[in-house]
Amino acid sequence: MSYKLMKIVVSQIDQTSSDPKLSKDDINELSGLLTEFYKKDDSEGMNMDFVLESSALEKLDCFMNKVKIELTMRSRTAKLWLLFQEYVGFIREFVGCERIKFFVGHLDATTNFLNLFAATGHAFYAKSARLYLQKMRDLPNTHPNLYAQYCNENTHAVQRSGHVWNGLWTDLTIEQTLMSRLKGRGGLTHGRGLTESVRHMWIYTMHHFAQFHDAMTSLTGKRHKSSEQHTEFGESRRARDTCDLTKLIAWFDKKDPFDLELTELMSLSTGLTATQQDNINCDEAESVGYQIQIRLDNCTYESASMKRT
Repeated sequence: MSYKLMKIVVSQIDQTSSDPKLSKDDINELSGLLTEFYKKDDSEGMNMDFVLESSALEKLDCFMNKVKIELTMRSRTAKLWLLFQEYVGFIREFVGCERIKFFVGHLDATTNFLNLFAATGHAFYAKSARLYLQKMRDLPNTHPNLYAQYCNENTHAVQRSGHVWNGLWTDLTIEQTLMSRLKGRGGLTHGRGLTESVRHMWIYTMHHFAQFHDAMTSLTGKRHKSSEQHTEFGESRRARDTCDLTKLIAWFDKKDPFDLELTELMSLSTGLTATQQDNINCDEAESVGYQIQIRLDNCTYESASMKRT
């Protein structure tokens, strides 16, 4: 989806900017970078210096930023969709950092969500994420050993196998393992009860029964054998993603969010347009959230509050 939105932005360059366009040499260099990138594999360590040192790529990035600024100033609908694209990028960054267990990137990605949490009225998320980041960024002083494990040994996420791109969030792992067994057959919610003694007995014996289960599955040959390739890289998953992408591209071909004739904020699906009297400011989510975050400075968690409006 981000690819399609960026393609639409590129198509508007002639209408939004009077700056000199990329030269033919710049375009050839960018084409060569793309070809070189797809030739790279894990055995070469994915050295990205050849990309970072590209003057053509830097020129393209500056040019695209100018185009986005002009689109933002001329159309509220374009501003909203550019903001949406930015938030999708934040989500992709967060998921990627969890998958590869990159702790510093995880903190940076979480920081990007603070303003959105505040602007959309998710007070507990906004306050809790803010407190979490403060504690995590202070780990080098409070718990240097734990910080070293997170950064050097990549232990802030859970990895249940040695496959690539399979880091899991800790809360997701709890839901998939502990909670699923607690609610399933032989768990606490189906017959055993939830008294304190039963809970302690069940928790303290879980790892022993896990060893028995692992030994029996190995003995009977029932152990699940997964592919060395992650499921998200499989042929069926890629085919489904391609099909979904094709549908989105077809939809955006009919409903252009970057139509420069559309200066007001409009719903692309219904055609409804917001007026000044409606007081709709979803395209200002980042600035609104930032102002709310400023008001939370020097407040304790209990005293910090924000209005839903």
